[in-house]
Amino acid sequence: MTGYTPLTIDRQTSTVRKTTTMLEILVVTSCFLPLAYFVTTRLWQPGSWAQVSNAMRTLQGWQGPELKDSRSENTMQQLRRKREQYLKETLALWSLSAELTMLSTFLGMNYFSFGTLAQLPCFVTLGLGNWMFREFMKAEVELTQTRMRFFTAAMSLAHVAMVPAVPLEAVPAVYASRILTCISTTESSLAIWMNVALAPLFVAVQLSMIQDTNTAYIHQLVWRVINEMAAVGVIFAAISTLNSKEYQLEVAAIQLEAKVEEVEEAERSGAAAQRLLSVTCDSFLRLTHDLKILQPSASLSDLLMCDFGTSGKRSLEGVSFTRYVVPQEQQRLEDFLSESSKGSTPARSLHLQLKDSSGIPFNAELFHVSVPSLTSEQPEHLIGLNQEVRERTYQHETPSENPAQLAA
Repeated sequence: MTGYTPLTIDRQTSTVRKTTTMLEILVVTSCFLPLAYFVTTRLWQPGSWAQVSNAMRTLQGWQGPELKDSRSENTMQQLRRKREQYLKETLALWSLSAELTMLSTFLGMNYFSFGTLAQLPCFVTLGLGNWMFREFMKAEVELTQTRMRFFTAAMSLAHVAMVPAVPLEAVPAVYASRILTCISTTESSLAIWMNVALAPLFVAVQLSMIQDTNTAYIHQLVWRVINEMAAVGVIFAAISTLNSKEYQLEVAAIQLEAKVEEVEEAERSGAAAQRLLSVTCDSFLRLTHDLKILQPSASLSDLLMCDFGTSGKRSLEGVSFTRYVVPQEQQRLEDFLSESSKGSTPARSLHLQLKDSSGIPFNAELFHVSVPSLTSEQPEHLIGLNQEVRERTYQHETPSENPAQLAA
């Protein structure tokens, strides 16, 4: 039989205690080292606090550096209008949710504890909140900035009043409701700072529900403070990020709408000019910025003698227009189109020599209108052509380079 003397037991106990103590020290050290690293780098790294300060200024009210011009102000106004419309539609669901919550709370509390006073904060808060939901969701009620600030402040205070009425296990639902309020209101900045200001009150209300020894109270106090700090931080980061993304999407939508309007206006102007050219000119065509034929007409195919008709029209698509300009006139054409594309230049025409698909030159008068492109930033060219009354010469004859003679 193996026996243990008191000395042996004390030694084993001492060894276990030393091992436990060493393990505790190792765990504490492992947790302390990264914490010390982050704290020291935060304190001593140049510009770390400046970055935090800049981030706070940027995220506050989701107003970035670009919110200084009228377009950004228009963007914010459109965002507010969209959020007001979204909030009115959401309040109908919130009202139904509040009524269902009141019903379930009434049945549950009075079943387990009939007539308990603990149900009063819940019913008063939900009743006032539901009345506010029903008023604000009316179509004739305009959600002005003053009303939205009142709504935001009232909802923030309502969340504090709701805490005593719900068990600690249901507190996460209150946090979710706080985030939803910040998302829905047009006064997100006020909602965030209301949560920051009311954080100590949230902690105090939760602690008032705990009845235990002083040691347990201190323990709960520490963890409630940490929990509230984490919750407010998550609310701040989530709402700021969401608002920034929403702003960027709205800017992109406004820019797209402006581009569509610009293109539609250009198309209307281009269509009007094209109809005018089709009436006043022998043929018309549309050129890309690098002078490739984009929209040929059947009359152009006939003018250039490209097999006549629709097949010739299709064969001209994508062909460089300079192919049908005599070499001596190509530079004049490019200079004319470049000068005529300037907005301050009055409309005018150019007399030049073209050549048909057989290479036979002929005199023509070219009319030009610059129109925006649908596919690039470079403008396109709408061209009208009139063949001047003169017999076409054979290819071996040298075309005149004198503009006055060409105009004759």
